[in-house]
Amino acid sequence: MATVQAKEQPTLDGANEQGFLAFFRNLPEKPNTTVRVFDRGEYYTVHGQDALLAARDLFRTHAVVKLLGSGSNKVESVVLSRLNFESFMRDLLLVKHYRVEVYKSKSASKNDWEIEYKASPGQPFPAGGGAVWGKH
Repeated sequence: MATVQAKEQPTLDGANEQGFLAFFRNLPEKPNTTVRVFDRGEYYTVHGQDALLAARDLFRTHAVVKLLGSGSNKVESVVLSRLNFESFMRDLLLVKHYRVEVYKSKSASKNDWEIEYKASPGQPFPAGGGAVWGKH
């Protein structure tokens, strides 16, 4: 696999970061073979164990892992460019046979995330067509 470059870590203001972390921590538990990805428009993010998986398997370094939050409430985070996202999805779905949930916020100013689509080894593309990995 070619060397993959990480997308530069964007910054969230304190309120958006705390709101996102509150949402993220309240998500139901998931199997280890399901990865949650957050579509932020120009880039994607993965968090917690999913961020560590991306760092290890996609970037092959933990240097890309950043911490969101403060104190004991920190959560690992990795930013993916569109190309990183597509490469990671191919590996997860076609090689590892994982499931993927892609979340998108309903509004830019609020942390009201919802599942935009799910993919699995048997259905790697969103229903209804569109681009390879999304509606872009």
